[in-house]
Amino acid sequence: MFATMPYTELPQGVRIKQLRVEDVYRLRAAGAFDDDERVELLHGVLVVMEPVGGPHIWITQRLMQRLLIAALDLPVKVICQSSIRMGDFQLPQPDITVVPTQRGFDPPAGGLLVVEVSDTSLAKDRDTKSRIYAMANVPEYWIVDVNHEQVHVFTDPHGTDYRQITIVPRSGKLQPIKLPGISIEIDQLFRVDD
Repeated sequence: MFATMPYTELPQGVRIKQLRVEDVYRLRAAGAFDDDERVELLHGVLVVMEPVGGPHIWITQRLMQRLLIAALDLPVKVICQSSIRMGDFQLPQPDITVVPTQRGFDPPAGGLLVVEVSDTSLAKDRDTKSRIYAMANVPEYWIVDVNHEQVHVFTDPHGTDYRQITIVPRSGKLQPIKLPGISIEIDQLFRVDD
């Protein structure tokens, strides 16, 4: 429903009211969004997400499969493209989130590992979302950089930043700090012959 509205920049000095996560839940329940409309709440602002396609879908699927298989015997759940509460004003929709197993059907919050697959959203994922995940104390955040075939690994959250940022090349491996024994070859994510 909101996707059909034109995008407008607000004049400088205009005050906005921040939305809370509960506001977004109420809007969803009231049918304010189309079924296929992807929105996320970042710093209290409702953001319409770009549609995904091409390599983004395949890389997300490959990484999801590897994490699911690797985490079968661990007390975690691997979630794909679902909203994850990261505070009162943060409801991002990462491509993949690994959360501790929980009872019941409450929406998950936080995470042990958050992954964004980035082809058109690198600046937002690196600048805005890394701060959100650091503030939520997510111990590890990956940005799979589709265009440069590498992965940005953020660890050691402190305040609004991560103290450690490593860029792992296509020839490297990913070994999540909270998921012992798991190793994923980055090259497997980018192969076109799979």
